[in-house]
Amino acid sequence: MWLKTFQLYFMNSRKLAFLAAIWIAAAPTYVMAKDAVVKTTEGIGVTYALNASDKIARVKGYEETLKKTITIPSKIKVDGVSYTITKIGAGAFKDADFTTVNLPNTVTLIDKDAFLDSWVKNLTIPPKVEKIGANAFKDARLTSVNIPGTCSELGDYALSMSSLKSVTFDNSTTKLKIGERALYGTSITSLVLPYRVISIGEGAFSRTEITEIVWPDNITVVPALCFYHCNALRSVTLPLGITAIGAQAFEECISLSTINLSSPLTTIGRWAFCRTALTAVNIPEGVVSIGDDAFSTCEQLRSVSLPSTLKSIGECCFQGSESIESVSCDALVPSVCGNSPFSTKTFHNAKIYVPQSVWELYYNTDWWYCFDYTGYKGSGIEDIEDTDNEAVDVEYFDMQGNRVANPISGQIYIRIERTPEGVRTRTKVIL
Repeated sequence: MWLKTFQLYFMNSRKLAFLAAIWIAAAPTYVMAKDAVVKTTEGIGVTYALNASDKIARVKGYEETLKKTITIPSKIKVDGVSYTITKIGAGAFKDADFTTVNLPNTVTLIDKDAFLDSWVKNLTIPPKVEKIGANAFKDARLTSVNIPGTCSELGDYALSMSSLKSVTFDNSTTKLKIGERALYGTSITSLVLPYRVISIGEGAFSRTEITEIVWPDNITVVPALCFYHCNALRSVTLPLGITAIGAQAFEECISLSTINLSSPLTTIGRWAFCRTALTAVNIPEGVVSIGDDAFSTCEQLRSVSLPSTLKSIGECCFQGSESIESVSCDALVPSVCGNSPFSTKTFHNAKIYVPQSVWELYYNTDWWYCFDYTGYKGSGIEDIEDTDNEAVDVEYFDMQGNRVANPISGQIYIRIERTPEGVRTRTKVIL
């Protein structure tokens, strides 16, 4: 019996040994990088991790020095072997006192935390860099940066809280992702994003000093917190393809007085335009929902125009915007409202305009009934008498269908315009 058991054990052991040999043969081969210290032209010792198989090296760190300039060479020689410098490693110059860092054109990666909280002011990102890692230049003293066309990723917080005043992007066919809060808290005043940008993270440009921005046509969503607390931002021109505006996207942009919204926009997130300087809000056809507090505390807001497609208005959506004088809604079915969508002052003082045929439905619907419908005449859209006056190219009518010779800025009107072909068009506008 014991002999049979031993034979079985021996056979199983041989099988296991055979399988182990196969696994070892199939396993990838890893080359352990060794470190070497090589002095720069300034006499500063720099530690490199050497990859013997690929003959490349990564900067790991440096020896303490009082010198303010350091130059990383494109190649180093260790034990007679030449290595090309391709990476600035994670945390390599973290907290460094250098004000000038010269990097070689051979570098393709600037890893996470590479220059975190450093004093570097003068640095050119090499033209072959493919990725700038998270926090790479966070809290650094850089004042200007150019992102090369080879770069495909600008990591989360990559340039945030730095002394940055300008950033430019090279055009190329390489797709670029901009991470969360990548430029957060910088002093940039303008930004032109190239068409190669394919995604933008939350809060990417928040708390900057940006006054204007050119938004790429292929980015169809303004992400959450994108321009949060950009106090100097005065106006925004968004391309026609925007489908959604994220939560807090423009919150506390206290100088923002105008923004163009157009189809195919469908959703506006909560707090999206809270505490802005908007004077008029014209929500385009196609929008189905507006989030909580989306336009709350907009103290200069005078007129609100809502589309026929609107299904829901969030809680406190226009709460605190107490200067509203007129609210117009084209929906034949009243939008469902969260609690306190408008201020009490707006309910009492603002003129309400809804389709004539359903005004009683509004009057009997939650929150809509709070408006004053006394002497109501409807929206005026179906009551305009178009005289087809060939001598006039453009005419304006108020929301009761009365012709207006001198329209007032910030009010809602129906504009009738004759095209060069003689066709008459009607459009509801806010001047």
